[in-house]
Amino acid sequence: MKRSLITLAAALVAAPLLAACSSSSTSPAASGTSAPAAPTTAAAPSTMAMDTSADGHLSPGTAMHGAMTDGDTRTDLGAAHRTDGVFGDFAANPAAVTYDATKVPAGAKATVQVLAAGGSTLVKMELAGLLPNTVYGSHAHVNACGADGDAAGGHFEHTPDPKGASTDPQFANPTNEIWLDFRTDEQGHAVVWSKQPWDFSDGRAPKSVVLHAMKTETAAGSAGKAGNRLACVNAAF
Repeated sequence: MKRSLITLAAALVAAPLLAACSSSSTSPAASGTSAPAAPTTAAAPSTMAMDTSADGHLSPGTAMHGAMTDGDTRTDLGAAHRTDGVFGDFAANPAAVTYDATKVPAGAKATVQVLAAGGSTLVKMELAGLLPNTVYGSHAHVNACGADGDAAGGHFEHTPDPKGASTDPQFANPTNEIWLDFRTDEQGHAVVWSKQPWDFSDGRAPKSVVLHAMKTETAAGSAGKAGNRLACVNAAF
């Protein structure tokens, strides 16, 4: 089993990272729409295996926005940058902070792995100890975690909106940003992947991943919004 999962991770990194992906990212079936294309000449990231339940909602333990779930939480991306965090109070643990312990309890864990190669980037995040059967929004942010959720700044954008923090779907979308929305399983666990057709070769990179209270919106004027900032984990991109 472990050998096959490692082979899967290698397959995801090798061929897809050498060329831009051809299909668009999608939201869960319940949304009924897909995010608009980003302002980049590269194609949108491919939609990996996405598991939906009979009622059209995301099945527990799976991911949204063109990401995939991995049955073996121990699968490692090899040469990827890896960050492990245990959520707690900022004063005691500034690298992984919970701002709402009712939604992200102290002691919950997050592991972020980032592998950039061939002009593309693969991000994997594993979480444990969260509320069971719960949808969370999640994105890469420009600043490190701080004493409050606002410290992480806005979403990292490959092509920044010249107007600043964006709710314009041309910029705030899962191709131009790194969205890692997920729904936990009955044990409060989830694994989510996101694959982007670009890397950080221009010297800019995110510094953290923020967990939000709801699935990320995609409509004009609210694109990229996902409710309150519940927690933040610093990550090496």
